[in-house]
Amino acid sequence: MDKTYVVTKSGVKVYKRIEYHPLLRETNTTHPDIVRKAKEVFERGCEKDLPKICSENSEDARTWHHFSHLLDAPEEAKRIWLAKFLETALERSLSADLLNNLDSARLFFWHGREVPPFFYPPPSLRLKEGRTEVDLAILAHPTVVIFVEAKYKSEISIRTTHGIHRDQIIRNIDAGTHYTKQHGNKNFSLILVADPSLHESKAKLDYYKNPQNLLSALPHRQDLKTTAESLAKELGYLMWDQLSPH
Repeated sequence: MDKTYVVTKSGVKVYKRIEYHPLLRETNTTHPDIVRKAKEVFERGCEKDLPKICSENSEDARTWHHFSHLLDAPEEAKRIWLAKFLETALERSLSADLLNNLDSARLFFWHGREVPPFFYPPPSLRLKEGRTEVDLAILAHPTVVIFVEAKYKSEISIRTTHGIHRDQIIRNIDAGTHYTKQHGNKNFSLILVADPSLHESKAKLDYYKNPQNLLSALPHRQDLKTTAESLAKELGYLMWDQLSPH
């Protein structure tokens, strides 16, 4: 019997250490972002006290596997990889202004709620909604703000805030566009990376690609009325197997 993992009641492997996970074993597992994420542990079952990121179904493990190499990549290699990523997800060519800033972009994994940079909803929301943790934020002033929402075995979740249903996509858009405006950036994009079996998540993203649907979901964002059409074009989608190899 392999002693590097346990098997949950539902038949899912959970590795005992992040170094044992097939997607993580050849990555930098000493980086502060993944060390912090590994402190989130299961609370019951045979997997009790093991890091959630050690699950074979962890979307966080996949996010780190596919994107963390960019943390130490040469600037030109980073620009090329990110450009292909965005062009594939958004199904269009990128502006020269955006392309020219990709090589200086910084990556922040699971920041926004507990660790800066923080991502708040705008004051106009007038609801007691806290900060939003983003799976991956790619930032470069004065142009680039890219949020990546990663989903693998579970659909986009809906959080109810004082009776208002706000799914992960609209929370990301709200906080991301607010952050972009606050910091004088020019471009915000949201990319959903998901397993193709997650039809509801893809359908939800497609729903918001309609500018009117986007505005209806954000009635407090009067500032987006003139930019909703262009914002809707900044919502992209990729399947995991479409991501370029390292």
